Amino acid sequence: MAFLTRQKFAFENYGGSYQLRIQSAADLAALEELDDPFWMATSAPLSQLTCDPVLLDRLDRLRNQRLQSCEVRRAARWLLHVLADRRRADERSDVLELAAIDTSHDEGRQLRDTARRVLRNLGHDGEGTLSLAQARDHQAIFAQGLANGDGVIPADGQLDAELDAFIQDIIATEGSTTDLNGALGVDQALVDAFLANSRALIDWHDAVRAEGGEELLPFGADTAARYELYARLAPAIRAYFRQCDVVELNRSLGRAAARAECPAEVFDNESAAADYLARAPLAAPRADGLLRIEEGVNPHYRAAVAELATTVIAPALKGGFNGEQLDERQWRAVEHTFAPYEGWLAAKAGGQVETLGLDKLRGYLDSDLPARLQSLIESDLAVGKELSVLKDLEFLILLQRWFLDICNNFVSFAYLYDPRRRAMFETGRVVMDGHVFNMNFRVTDVAAHSARAERAGIYLLYSEVTGGPEDAPFYIVTPVTTGRLANLGPGKRGVLFDASGRQWETRVVKVVENPVNLREAIAAPFKRIGAQISATAERITSGAEKQLETQIAEASSGIEAGVKGGIAASATAPAPPPAPEPGASAPGGRVGGLRDMLLSGGVAVAALGSSFAFIGKTLSEMGSKWWLVLVAVAVGLTLVVIPTALIASLRLRRRNLSGVLEASDWAINAPMRLTRNLRRLIVQRPPHPTSIAKLRRDLTRSLGRAFRLNR
Repeated sequence: MAFLTRQKFAFENYGGSYQLRIQSAADLAALEELDDPFWMATSAPLSQLTCDPVLLDRLDRLRNQRLQSCEVRRAARWLLHVLADRRRADERSDVLELAAIDTSHDEGRQLRDTARRVLRNLGHDGEGTLSLAQARDHQAIFAQGLANGDGVIPADGQLDAELDAFIQDIIATEGSTTDLNGALGVDQALVDAFLANSRALIDWHDAVRAEGGEELLPFGADTAARYELYARLAPAIRAYFRQCDVVELNRSLGRAAARAECPAEVFDNESAAADYLARAPLAAPRADGLLRIEEGVNPHYRAAVAELATTVIAPALKGGFNGEQLDERQWRAVEHTFAPYEGWLAAKAGGQVETLGLDKLRGYLDSDLPARLQSLIESDLAVGKELSVLKDLEFLILLQRWFLDICNNFVSFAYLYDPRRRAMFETGRVVMDGHVFNMNFRVTDVAAHSARAERAGIYLLYSEVTGGPEDAPFYIVTPVTTGRLANLGPGKRGVLFDASGRQWETRVVKVVENPVNLREAIAAPFKRIGAQISATAERITSGAEKQLETQIAEASSGIEAGVKGGIAASATAPAPPPAPEPGASAPGGRVGGLRDMLLSGGVAVAALGSSFAFIGKTLSEMGSKWWLVLVAVAVGLTLVVIPTALIASLRLRRRNLSGVLEASDWAINAPMRLTRNLRRLIVQRPPHPTSIAKLRRDLTRSLGRAFRLNR
């Protein structure tokens, strides 16, 4: 009946969604049994989580920049496996007690031994706790002592003089690598390369005696110097004999031999002349294929050819060379003489260490220095196997500090509903229009996020967030769940206080409109009707004003013209004009225009008076039936308000915060309905502090009265 003793886990109700209660590390055992559909989230982008980046990187085993449920399970399993005492994890401590590590298995013992090694290197040998800062102080950890786990042995004076000199010679011939403490040293690969090259070079030199010195060294001790002269001239001599073959072929075919042009600048520039000679043939090619040693040789090669003939060709041919001319058959015999030596040179190995001399190399190989250095490297690598666990040790401390918080922001969203905390995926709180908006999420693409978040049914504010000149702007989305919307819209400014308390500037750049509360939803159609009436009245008023201004301008122009005409007429004193016919207009329409304007105004006043008279007459005729008007108005309002209220209630009930997170690429399982309590948690109008007294007397009245008395 083992199942009767199994731990039971609790689910808590947050706005209608039941979520696993994770209060201690013991609750993490439920993650093995809890299927993914019961998790609040099964996948989330790492960029949305505010946490230690090293921990997020270690959790991301799939390397896809996302946190997934399988990765959370794996981390929980490992944490419970290596920690026997989990009280520090419950406290979210970044200080690990070495006694808390479970040493009943090899992995736990290795973690404990690594922690002790770290403390010893840091000068805290014997202490029982290791902090995250200490585990991350790699430079201090590896700087202490020769053995630091990297397998590199530096020549820094800590060894005896012979071993230091041996390491210095390896560095001088094979190169070096950098120790973790910053000094230059050698590792196993460099030591192996040095020893291999030393043996190869010694064996190569010993091959001279083994294979016969006369064949490999045809000129004895002078072979190397004479071969160097031969190797320098051999390409030019071979080229000369090939050119002779071409000349012979052209002669047999009756073709003219090509002639190289000589640039004019060769005679004016010493450098150009030297370059021309170096590139020119060894000698003019001949059809008979003979190279005359003392005639026609390119001055660039003349001295070297003469020396080659005396020191190499003549001894190699042993009397078969007259010293004056050389044919191709003889040259091939000279090449054959050097063939074994060339093969021996080609087989040369270990040239990197040749500068040390054969005697020193033989001394190193015959001594115990290689074995001693090998032992030091092996000891250092043995330490390195312990210190390679350092990353796991750091991971353990990070899990102890952060993992419960991660689970409460992934498996459950307990922190999202707690006003005393900030969820890991929240940016901070925004203060705007006298309200505190506690829930804000960072977004990367406003257009894409707003298009996907519309289905959430929540009124959303998208704001640009800016800081100092060195801070890159970013964007956040703010759900508005209660309050009034009159002053919220594009261009509205506020401030963001992030998790660290830093203040940022915010400016609304986009709005996704949805009902906020029933009052705002019912008032919305009347606001729209009022806006239409206001726009219509403004349009009519504006038209009437323009028409009146036009008529006044025309009348003013007519009066001005009439005055000017009267002055001119009085100056010339003409006979008075005949009286106009009744009903005829004045000349130029001046008096008629004024009259029309006055008549129009009178008609307008009369029309308004008639309208008011009609309304008054209608009301008086109704007598005791005035209540019918109220009934008609009430029926009209009911026909508008009731459907509006029903539709708004349905839309308000369907509001779901999960849609906002899903628009940020979260995989959410449970709905996050906006309950009354949650709405008030998200948007608050904070009360004044109790230490402040509100003086309700309106000071503008007394200030206005004082101003009038002073006048």
